[in-house]
Amino acid sequence: MKLKRRTFLRVAAGGALLMGDWPKIMLGAQEDAPDGATLQKAFLHPPDSARAKTWWHWMNGNVTREGITLDLEAMQRAGIGGVQLFEVGEGIPPGPVAYGSPEHLELLEFAANEAARLGLE
Repeated sequence: MKLKRRTFLRVAAGGALLMGDWPKIMLGAQEDAPDGATLQKAFLHPPDSARAKTWWHWMNGNVTREGITLDLEAMQRAGIGGVQLFEVGEGIPPGPVAYGSPEHLELLEFAANEAARLGLE
């Protein structure tokens, strides 16, 4: 397909205008794009919704209340926004807490409460 010169110029000019508005489009601003100081502040201190999340592995029942608190506090200090918990057991020596036991369920509830206390998802 051969593009006529006039059509090409019209499309290119429209694209150039659109590219000039990318900060407004990307940041959702309708009227004014943020200035450099605002962007720098947002970059250095992102909102909680922009914090990274991480995987958190519980290794075959090798988990304690103290360890849960220490792990979550360290993640919070590092700027982590939340965790996705995985229970891993294959090839790992079993710990004192059996998966699905009442103690295990209590530790899951404790971890959720600790995460909430620290502002983690």
